[in-house]
Amino acid sequence: MNPNNNPAMIIIGLANTDMTVSYDANRAALDKIQYSVGAYNPLSADDFRVLLASLKQPAISQGGSGANTARDMAAYGFDVGFMGAVGGYMDDGVGKADTYGQLFIKNLDDLKIRSFVEIVPNADSRVCIIMNHDDGERTMFGQKNALYKIDSGLIARLPQTKYIMVEGNLIPENKGLMPAVRQTGSTVVLTLSGMDRDGMKHPDVLESIERANILFCNELEYEIIKTNSVKFPKICIRTLGAKGCKIFMDNKWQTFATQKINKSEIKNGTIGAGDAFTAGAMIGFINGYRAPEIAKSGNGLAARVLTSNMSYLIQR
Repeated sequence: MNPNNNPAMIIIGLANTDMTVSYDANRAALDKIQYSVGAYNPLSADDFRVLLASLKQPAISQGGSGANTARDMAAYGFDVGFMGAVGGYMDDGVGKADTYGQLFIKNLDDLKIRSFVEIVPNADSRVCIIMNHDDGERTMFGQKNALYKIDSGLIARLPQTKYIMVEGNLIPENKGLMPAVRQTGSTVVLTLSGMDRDGMKHPDVLESIERANILFCNELEYEIIKTNSVKFPKICIRTLGAKGCKIFMDNKWQTFATQKINKSEIKNGTIGAGDAFTAGAMIGFINGYRAPEIAKSGNGLAARVLTSNMSYLIQR
């Protein structure tokens, strides 16, 4: 705990509730929906609500890349806060979170993650439907125009903290976010979280990459950044999926393999493994580790999440 009672790190990200189901068991509900298998599919509000109501045996969990990372850091006793927005309504002049927003906030409290969550009236909290295929593929669905906006007043009230992590998906919709973060004097960590090509090319995102202290990206995102002639931060961590990761630190790239796991040991698919890697790598960095130990810390926590339920499930 910091002397000023603020968390040592604040993660600013999307506040999702994930509904995870079997693709085959729920395939009939998709008959009237146009979608791409193995991709993220944004649906109209009406289509999304119909699909959500038809799900069979969903496992409900806290979601969002940044929130997952906060969860995994908190599970290891790290003092972390989360800033984001959930939907809700006004009740006698007081903002109240909707059902999924209440679920998200309660889970932060249960996991002892400091909550800096804003309730946005007349908006729906973010929900992501994740359908797992037997071969390990995932098809996902979300609502078009889902909540990305964080109130500028909330951002302006960012508490003093040593590290601030920003989920890249928020930047295009929150123009003042990165300037406000940089003004705090904190070490700024940027995660690109599987952004699409259009999001990656957004000028505010490209500028944010150059101004971050630490960057997490995957191989595709790395190649897009290179084609846009953007200067990389002094520390860059590229995830390579099952092949491991590459870390740029001390002016050189180093490659590290993943921790080997048997497929039979994996409990809940690969959901959250990348976010757990980010959590482990950040714990390593904050503890003063160099690249080999940072990779080992990230890979170790990712393996732990893959082979156990951890604490991510809210309801089965």
